[in-house]
Amino acid sequence: MTYTIGEIAELTGVPAVTLRAWENRYGVVQPDRTASSYRQYDEHDLEILHRMRALVDSGVPPRRAARLAASPASQSPRSLGSVPGAAIQDVTALARAGAALDNDALRRVLDEAFAVTSIETAVDSWLVPSMHQVGRFWESGKLDVVSEHLVSAAVMRKLSALFDTTPAHGPRVVVGLPATNRHELPALAFALLLQRLGTEVLYVGSDVPESCWTRLAEVWRPDAAVISVARDHDIAPANVAVRTLVGAGIGTVYVGGSEAHHVDGAIPLMSSLTASAQTVAAALLHRSRSPRPQVAR
Repeated sequence: MTYTIGEIAELTGVPAVTLRAWENRYGVVQPDRTASSYRQYDEHDLEILHRMRALVDSGVPPRRAARLAASPASQSPRSLGSVPGAAIQDVTALARAGAALDNDALRRVLDEAFAVTSIETAVDSWLVPSMHQVGRFWESGKLDVVSEHLVSAAVMRKLSALFDTTPAHGPRVVVGLPATNRHELPALAFALLLQRLGTEVLYVGSDVPESCWTRLAEVWRPDAAVISVARDHDIAPANVAVRTLVGAGIGTVYVGGSEAHHVDGAIPLMSSLTASAQTVAAALLHRSRSPRPQVAR
């Protein structure tokens, strides 16, 4: 799919004049041109520009943000690791195992998929489309509630095990879901990917009430927070969570999910899970390495 500069401006929230400046000054993207010399952007350009905006909004200088935004995008999910064998290619295996109520098969499928390639590739290229297939099986009646819960529980156990064995160090980030939001798998996968990039993640799960966001900010004192909004009726609680975090002194709040652009006061993450984690980590690590201003004596 291709986009005009006006469409890109609307999708990213970046004015057209700024998009042109980023292109001309920093070379962040080089869109094709039509026969009439109009810019023509593709999905790859859109993802880079989403990342560029998130980095700039986080305080990264535009020139450095352009380099950071382009760098992870050049590593497509498949280039982050090899994609051998059927394990990583079969995106219906989880759904089939769930339909058969075969817990051993679920465990085997997950172990094989995460063993043959990088965690980043397994998540973006296999787990995400596999869970989409689980949803399609459920919608078509091939999976009942018990089967869907069985699959979700198996995936949560796998992601939790990987998260628990990933060293935690660096800038602190709290990741969780606001009140009423229970779409937990993408959030936990994101937390895993983010911790692998040199951060310390406190994953607090789903349905977190307003008072708990205040306590998290005051007691754990994270450098940033990341929430997710998957459904329209979760937008209002997400807005409350963002206001609470900012009011408690957390200056940088990111929001992912399909409704991210409808949440006020947070930086939207609209790329893949891996690319979104790279955006957050790059911004936080840049901030932690920047020299602190000298206090006048």
